Amino acid sequence: MKLNKIFIIIELIIFVFLFQYTISLLLQVNSSREQLNKLKSSLNLLSDPTIQTNGMSFIGTVFTDINANDIYGIPYSLHSDQAIMKLVVFFNTKDCAGCLNEYRLWKHVYRVFPHDKLSVIGICNDVDINNIISFIKEREIDFPIIHDPNNAIRTSMQLRFSPLRIILDNYNNILQIARAGLNNSEQKAFIKYLEDTLSKGK
Repeated sequence: MKLNKIFIIIELIIFVFLFQYTISLLLQVNSSREQLNKLKSSLNLLSDPTIQTNGMSFIGTVFTDINANDIYGIPYSLHSDQAIMKLVVFFNTKDCAGCLNEYRLWKHVYRVFPHDKLSVIGICNDVDINNIISFIKEREIDFPIIHDPNNAIRTSMQLRFSPLRIILDNYNNILQIARAGLNNSEQKAFIKYLEDTLSKGK
């Protein structure tokens, strides 16, 4: 009888130990999942230009107002720009050549769409303004380019990538934000998106 009680006590001790061990494993699994989710969020933050540093989406947020002179000294104000949509492009002349080839798209949009419907604004953070002037002259870019050598505009919006293409509505809310580098078919789709959005009066 005493032997049976001893076996029962031993079994209880083993059961309690296994139970605690199982709980410990489950907690470790949950902790690992939380760490994995945090890692995924961090990776998304690093690779997705639509996500702000606080994890929220840029889409629908109001773009910072711009009041500055372009590289030729002509004043520009985003708030005063009455176009239905705006294409804002951030770039540096030292960005990857393949990405910067999208300048053809920016130039095409500026030349094809009426400026009261869609305006195009470039923002370049090169320190040397002469580099910007050479860059746009070689490529015959004629839309306004704002010189932002101190990265004030990018910093105020906490933007992390360059070159970057942003579409704003007439209230300067962000409709679309993406890294530059569209291929030909993607550029055609982008033009179609602009045409469709403008036709809806957005």
